[in-house]
Amino acid sequence: LRIATLNVHFFQDAKEQLNVFRLAKLLEPLELDVLAVQEAFHTDEPEGAAKQNRYHFRRLAQLLDFPHLTFCNVTNDFGNGLLSK
Repeated sequence: LRIATLNVHFFQDAKEQLNVFRLAKLLEPLELDVLAVQEAFHTDEPEGAAKQNRYHFRRLAQLLDFPHLTFCNVTNDFGNGLLSK
């Protein structure tokens, strides 16, 4: 069982550029079974119904082929999530 945790800092790098795709590329070779994510935005709204940055957590799940996800909002679609196989 491979487990990891990652603070994604809103899925932005130090230059405030989107890094969800780069993170997925870095994580993919690890073949994780479970990934805990901190400092992410997420929404259950259909694609396009909310700000684009609210879909990055879901996009990471798709890119890494994690079919199961759960998310705990701390405030305004911001919080911590768990992805699993």
